[in-house]
Order: sequence, then structure tokens, then C-alpha cells
Amino acid sequence: MTEPTEQRSLDGIVLRLHDSFTEVMTILIRVESRLQELSMQHQNIVAKLDTHITDEEAELRAIKDSIKSNVEDLERRLMQGFPNRDPIKHHDYHVELIEDAKKNKQRRFEIVTDTMKKGSWAIILVILAALYAYLKADLNDNKQVPAGSVVGTPK
Repeated sequence: MTEPTEQRSLDGIVLRLHDSFTEVMTILIRVESRLQELSMQHQNIVAKLDTHITDEEAELRAIKDSIKSNVEDLERRLMQGFPNRDPIKHHDYHVELIEDAKKNKQRRFEIVTDTMKKGSWAIILVILAALYAYLKADLNDNKQVPAGSVVGTPK
């Protein structure tokens, strides 16, 4: 048999092992309890984040829908300003107007230039006709000789 001191020594070791085991089990229970608390906190945070994200997504969708609606309304109003709601044809129409205006400006310039040329010739002809009439009248005055005077003598 074992001696009593050895028995006491073994009993002491078993007792210490039992105390250590109890202490480890207590720590494990605390750790498990804390893990459960942290898990619950984590689930609550995730739930709050999911709710927040869902709310944010809904708000962003509402903002997006509002912007889309406003853009569509503006586009509809803008397109009403064009005949047949066709801005390209409207642009082409203005291009035609500009080209016609350029052609009309060129025609007016040509008409004014032609009129000035013809007017200048008309003025020259009137001046020449007046000069001719003056010279003719002056010559006719010199040809009329009073009775009894000699041709070629001054008056």
C-alpha cells in the first residue's frame, strides 16, 4: 500500500487539479456567456445596419425616381417647344433660313450694285443731254444774226 504522505500528496494534487478544472470551467462559462452577449450585440448591429441600409436604399431610390421624373418632365416640356417634337428638323429649318438669308443678302447686294451702275449711267446720260442741250442752245444763239448785220461780226 501507499504511504499516507504519498496519499496526502496525491489527494492534494487531485484537489488542486479539481480546483484548476473548476476554475477553467468557470472561465469557459464566462467566455461562452460573453461570446453569446457579443453574438447578440453583433446580430443587433447587423439588424440595425440592414435597416439603415434598407432605409438609405429606399431614400436613394426615391431621390433617383424624383430626379428621373423631373428630367422626363423637363424633356417633355422642352420637346413641346419644337414643331412635331423634333429638334433636329427644327435645327435643319434654321440652317435653311440662314442659308436663304445669305442668298437674299447676296441678291440685294447684286441688285443695289446693278442699280447703282445703271443709275450712274443714267446720271451721266442726263448730264451729257443737258450739256448737249446747253451747247446746242448756245450755238443756236450764235447763229441767229440780226437783220442787216454781217455774219461773223460780234454782237
